[in-house]
Amino acid sequence: MKKTWDIFLLFIFIFTLGSCSFCKVKPDREVFSKMDPIEWKDEYVFSATWYPSQIQVWNSKTNKLEHTYELCTDNENWVNGKSRYIDVMCMSVINKCIWFIGWGWQSSLIRLEVETGEMKYIDLDFSPEEVVAIPEGNNGKGTIVVASHADPRYGVKVNVLDTEGNILVESDIEFNHIDMYSLRNCFYEDGNYYVPCCEDYDNIGGKLVKTKVIKLVDKKQIYITDVPTEKIINKQTQDKFFSGEIEEFSSSVSLMTCKNETNRFMEMITIYDTNEKTCIDERFLFKINSLKNWDIEYTGIKFAKEYSKSMFSVAEYEDNIFITGRVLCDDPDGFSGLEVGMYPAVGGDEIQRCRLPEGNQLYCHMTEDATWFSKNLFEYIDHPYPEKPEWNTNTTAGIYKLDYKTKQVYEFNADGSYKILPWILP
Repeated sequence: MKKTWDIFLLFIFIFTLGSCSFCKVKPDREVFSKMDPIEWKDEYVFSATWYPSQIQVWNSKTNKLEHTYELCTDNENWVNGKSRYIDVMCMSVINKCIWFIGWGWQSSLIRLEVETGEMKYIDLDFSPEEVVAIPEGNNGKGTIVVASHADPRYGVKVNVLDTEGNILVESDIEFNHIDMYSLRNCFYEDGNYYVPCCEDYDNIGGKLVKTKVIKLVDKKQIYITDVPTEKIINKQTQDKFFSGEIEEFSSSVSLMTCKNETNRFMEMITIYDTNEKTCIDERFLFKINSLKNWDIEYTGIKFAKEYSKSMFSVAEYEDNIFITGRVLCDDPDGFSGLEVGMYPAVGGDEIQRCRLPEGNQLYCHMTEDATWFSKNLFEYIDHPYPEKPEWNTNTTAGIYKLDYKTKQVYEFNADGSYKILPWILP
């Protein structure tokens, strides 16, 4: 009995010692509290990297890297796993401030003011996961929408803040069997915030896809409304989706939205034909004219599994629609990064595609005639079954630009030098 008690006391001592050591770790807000201030320029373009953790400021006129916010205390020791850092998980820019979700020792919503370098940590009663800036909100002053992880079993917490970080709306949305894919493309229309979602896959059971929209109004009114199924799946679109009549089908993944300042899109993926008991692994792109009136139209664009990529960014320009996202299909060359696909705006097959090595989906900067995509700094060397991760650190900062007018994809270096990336024909 004495031996058992001694072991118990030893366990308590070790646990207490470990807990005290943990308590000595400074919170993120004390380690990363102030950045160097820089003068604001309207031509700034922002990007974010994972390897290592950085936020970069580029100049869209000179195409040069002007400033780097280091979110890692030591890049070399980051490779060895011995450095403090904050990973950028999601980012948005508004009113000369960078808003981002930073994951370090804590998960935080952070406001980085460019002209002062001040970093403000916003106190929330939940762990934030996504953030998006809505310039039209709060009577044109702009708002910040931030959300927790969305779980079909419990729900999601969504707060709306002003651009100083004051909470305007607190929403604790409880729901069962609703899958909210992403808050990043929250829509703002006629004073309301719309977050597209759909029935959780496990609850569909071979029925028609049930598309819903979470509508945030104020502190007391939160609506979960149905988008009429026939707006998405009707005789016209079904003929374009499938050959022959299909009475029942379902979506195994929720609807996703993509937008820029002038056009908004929605993606439906993985259709299951319950008659044939087969999975038709394709992605379909819809254009959203209005969520208030459920004005949704099919673009005639789809792509199958062998060319599958996520729809991180979608933009329509004159005769083309450009879709950019992470490559989802297996690649024999082990490619890691983003892929741009160019499609006819009237609908049809992909015209050509272009690959962006080490491109990521943390943030893209959209303008009227171009989109800039972030590129990671270090390259992960994926040897078969490595004992520990290996990195190529002999790299330089870069950023990608998709120019809608010239239909060219550029890779810029920090000094403004560049190369044009080749298009790949189908």
